[in-house]
Amino acid sequence: MKVRLGFAIAAHLEPDILIVDEVLAVGDAEFQKKAIGKMQNVAYGSGRTVLFVSHNMAAVRNLCKRGVLLNQGQVEFQGSVNDTVDRYLSATRIDLPKRRVLAAKDHAASNLCTNEVSILEVAIVNESQRLASDEPIEVEMTVKNNGSRHQKCTYTVILASNGQRVLEYITEPVPIPHDNDVHRVRIRLLHPDLCKGVYELSFQIGIRDYASHLTIFDASSNILALEIGPMRKATGEEYTVAGNWMSKVLHIGSLSECTIC
Repeated sequence: MKVRLGFAIAAHLEPDILIVDEVLAVGDAEFQKKAIGKMQNVAYGSGRTVLFVSHNMAAVRNLCKRGVLLNQGQVEFQGSVNDTVDRYLSATRIDLPKRRVLAAKDHAASNLCTNEVSILEVAIVNESQRLASDEPIEVEMTVKNNGSRHQKCTYTVILASNGQRVLEYITEPVPIPHDNDVHRVRIRLLHPDLCKGVYELSFQIGIRDYASHLTIFDASSNILALEIGPMRKATGEEYTVAGNWMSKVLHIGSLSECTIC
């Protein structure tokens, strides 16, 4: 809600330069759609400048003409938006680990999250990071309660390809550990039927109210990766999934299983 309000105020003030930092990292699809529409209107309808900071490469390609790639605060590359995005993706998609203990830099900005519950570690449980497209994906999150007043929360696993969200799994509400307690949550993502390619995994913990507003406790983007290969028939033969899911975000929490370890 704070991000929604901050963005609305900034956009309403009609500044000559609008700086938007990771506003698409939170909020539901409707808010993200409105935010992108407003930025397009500011940039192309009013002729003002939008400095858009994001890890959502599809939105960057859609909104921007030129890009600047930063690495640890230093300008590493600048040029056309397509060249910049390609440079970023080639550097980040390779050698992402199967298990990761989160450092401070791996968490979303503190103004985007309440930090009531923290993600300590994430992992891909499958033996290999290369899976068949019809093979369930198993991930594990280690979380800690920092004093949340809520009794339950939802866990979200987001799969992205080329910087664009492809699938979004949201669990049913499950109990939060007691104050200062740590527990592991294993999530089994069923029937993904993904196209061949490399996918980055992002994780969120949060809660939705009765109006479907999302409060995010903690989040980490593009922290793990896996490769999806051909689908396997019962005979052991391989074939490739037809179609392209790149333009869809599917909320299919009913096709996920969540277990507290």
